[in-house]
Amino acid sequence: MKRRHLYSWLPLLVALGIVSKSSPALASGFALSEQSVPALGNAVAGSAATAEDASTIFSNPAGLTRLSGNSTVTNLFVIFPSARFKNQGSTIVTGAPLLGNNDGDAGVDALVPNFYAAWSLTDRVKLGLG
Repeated sequence: MKRRHLYSWLPLLVALGIVSKSSPALASGFALSEQSVPALGNAVAGSAATAEDASTIFSNPAGLTRLSGNSTVTNLFVIFPSARFKNQGSTIVTGAPLLGNNDGDAGVDALVPNFYAAWSLTDRVKLGLG
């Protein structure tokens, strides 16, 4: 009895799915995976497994146990992104014209600092800050 009831609703659910409009996903992103200058030089290869300095906190905090003594790492990355565009008649789902600038560069220059510190409190106890 329950199966017959479910199948009677199926055409209505399919029709509602076809008729209903969903809004488009308008998103973009930017990923910065550089954690330190030495890791950048290695193209971040093996960074989760190596523990050369305090920047291991970024991907593998347990790597602090492989460090001896105290360590600090400070980096400053400068980003000059460029996202050029020119509106050539863009519209939204309803057909209305897209609002905003018609051309230009949406990229914004940025400074991305990072700091890591590791302290050996004892041979078995490490403290880290990132």
